[in-house]
Amino acid sequence: MGTYYTLYISYTEVLMTVINDSDAVLDKERILPQHQAALTLIQNIVEDPRLDNFSWLDLCCGRGQLIYHLDDMINSGSRSKISYCAYDVQSDFVTLTQKKAESLGFKSLRVEVGDIGNYPVIYTRDQSFDFITLTNTVHEINVHILSRLYVESLLRLSDNGCLFIYDMESLPKLELGAITWTGTEMQEIFNVLFDNLGIPTYKPTVSRVRHKTTICWSIQLKRAYFGVSNENLVEKSQSAVENTQVQINKMLREKFDTSKAMLDSLTKYGSDSRQEENELQSTLYDFWALSRALEVIKP
Repeated sequence: MGTYYTLYISYTEVLMTVINDSDAVLDKERILPQHQAALTLIQNIVEDPRLDNFSWLDLCCGRGQLIYHLDDMINSGSRSKISYCAYDVQSDFVTLTQKKAESLGFKSLRVEVGDIGNYPVIYTRDQSFDFITLTNTVHEINVHILSRLYVESLLRLSDNGCLFIYDMESLPKLELGAITWTGTEMQEIFNVLFDNLGIPTYKPTVSRVRHKTTICWSIQLKRAYFGVSNENLVEKSQSAVENTQVQINKMLREKFDTSKAMLDSLTKYGSDSRQEENELQSTLYDFWALSRALEVIKP
C-alpha cells in the first residue's frame, strides 16, 4: 500500500476558511446515519467484481468518523480497491484519520493538511475522483468560498463520479461562527449553480431527513448526469462561481434580517419559555456569524 503525508498550510487568506470552533465527532460505538448513507453508496460500487480501483477524496475528514466503521460494511477484498485521500485543516484530526485508514487495507492512502480554500492547489484539475465526500462541514466553511469549493469539487469528478454533501440545518452543540443552511436554501443554491454551469436538464434534489435533535440535508451530484463536457464546465466555471456567490450573499442578508428581527422581538417582549431561551442563544450565535460574513461583502 502506498502512503504519503503532506503538510500544506497557507497564511495568505484574508479570512479563515473554516471556523476554529469546530468539534469533529468521533463516535466509536455507532455509525452515524449520514456516514452510513455515504458508505452504502461506496459499498454498492466497490463490490462490483469488474472494478479494480475506486478513488475517494474525503474533504474535511475530521477525526475519521466516516471511515471508522468502514470494515463493518465493506469487506477486505472490496476495501483493497479503494484509493483513499483524506484532507483536513487540522493536523491532529488528520493523524487520527491516518491511523485508522492504515488499518483498513486500502489500495493506497494519501493524507493532507491544509486550508480548505487551498485544496484545489494540491488536488489539481487533472486529478479525478470517483467519490468526493463533504459531510457535516458546510456550516463550518467560510461562505465566501462555498461556491468555488462546490465548483472545484465538481471539476474533479471522474466520468461516473459522485459528490456527496451532507450537513445539519441546526447544530446540537452551537459553534461560534458557524452558518447553517436549510435543505430548501441549499436547493436554491444548487439550482443557481447548475443553471450557470449550463446543466439545464439535471436537477439533483436536496433531501431532508428528520433526526431526534435536528433536521439534516444531503445531496448526491453525479457527473454522468451532467450532459456537458469538462471543457464546457471549465469555460463556465468562473461565471458560475461568481453568480452563485451573488445568490449566497443575497441569502445571507435575508438570514441576517431574520435573525435581527427575532432579536428585536426578544429584546422588546422577552422570552417566556425554555424554548425561547434556547432560541435566543442560537439566534445570537447566528447573528454574530452572519454579521461577520456580511462585513466583507461590498454594498
